[in-house]
Amino acid sequence: HLKGRGGGGGDGRVVFARIYSGQIKSRDTLICLSPSSPTSPRKERVGSMLTLSGGQFDHCPEGIAQSGNVCALVGLRNVTTGDTLLSNAKKTPLVTLAGVTTPPPVLTVTLEVSSSSEQKQLSRALELLCVEDPSLKVEETEQTTLLSALGELHVEVTLDRLNREFGLEGVRAGPPAVNYHETLMHVLDDGVYNYDKTMGTTRLQSKIHIRLEPQSEQNAQAFDEPLTTADPTVIIHEAARHFLECDLDRDEESLCQINPLVNSLIKACLGSLRRGARGYPMTNVTCRILNISAEGGVQYLTEKPGALRAAAAHAIAALINNNALDEEKSCLLEPVMNVEILVPPEKVGDVVSDISSRRGTVGDVLMGDDNNRKVEVGEKAMVRGIVPLSEILGYASELRSLTGGEGIFTAEYVGHLGCDDILK
Repeated sequence: HLKGRGGGGGDGRVVFARIYSGQIKSRDTLICLSPSSPTSPRKERVGSMLTLSGGQFDHCPEGIAQSGNVCALVGLRNVTTGDTLLSNAKKTPLVTLAGVTTPPPVLTVTLEVSSSSEQKQLSRALELLCVEDPSLKVEETEQTTLLSALGELHVEVTLDRLNREFGLEGVRAGPPAVNYHETLMHVLDDGVYNYDKTMGTTRLQSKIHIRLEPQSEQNAQAFDEPLTTADPTVIIHEAARHFLECDLDRDEESLCQINPLVNSLIKACLGSLRRGARGYPMTNVTCRILNISAEGGVQYLTEKPGALRAAAAHAIAALINNNALDEEKSCLLEPVMNVEILVPPEKVGDVVSDISSRRGTVGDVLMGDDNNRKVEVGEKAMVRGIVPLSEILGYASELRSLTGGEGIFTAEYVGHLGCDDILK
């Protein structure tokens, strides 16, 4: 963002782009495609183009950037990191590049400011930072602003940028909260659920058969191998599609766009999976809608979609609450980190014991070389392992204390691991 520094306009947004083929000119109109919605193109107009050299920005010669160049585009309003820009020519095929894959956030903090005017500035600044860094997630309510990131350092860097780039010096962060998830290890199926309630003078009635199951066989090894979390998916089976009079060949995403009843049904299912039996979001779960029926047929549900929404939500809640606390069927997941710790050789034993006390697993301890060379004075040993994120919050200061100020470490999110037996 270059607001107030020249070269940028409006909110100061500047888009860095690499040109794979062809060329871009100032004032060109481009087609923008996002990996998440490759069939929904939108148009963007290039205001001007800048070249980059040692942190300095200059206007492109003759306002043209050629294939192979990296340039900065000014004036694009709705472009995010990972989007694909195409020529606006009529015969240009809609090709979408893979984009940028970002891991899910594992740590959440509450952000506070001292005045309502600063709150508005904070909201706008966070919006711009999230466009630039998709691994940041922000949730705002009337009372609080929640920032989710990949770890403590990620939060600290974001707060520093809010101060340096947006002039928000008074932003305070609350204590970090670890993002836990729940998952299933076996199939949950209690048969057909009958929802029949009268509210005032309106009767809502619908029957639905839902099955919840793990998305992959890896869920069964959740206590042994870290899982990469994935959002729940909803699949509507043939019998339910027949009742809803849906196309049997279309996928669920397409059906949501053309059928309001299907859209309402899938949103109800996904909404119910946001809270498991222990109060945390469900992950790596497939929700299968096997069959649907109602006394008034599909016409009744079209007129009263609330009946189908309520039936789906109550059926999922009943499945989860009746079965999910069974240790063999579900588990709680916590984020775990790959850590590399550099310490003086004489402190290796203390660090290894400390990792074990934090429920961590030590992988490698590297000292000297393969020829059993004696470690020289000032040379450090490396300890590698996997440790739950909740156990290494504030670890930097504790490591310095443990190693006399000589220990340093890095941590990288590796996945979520089962932890039911620990947190009970």
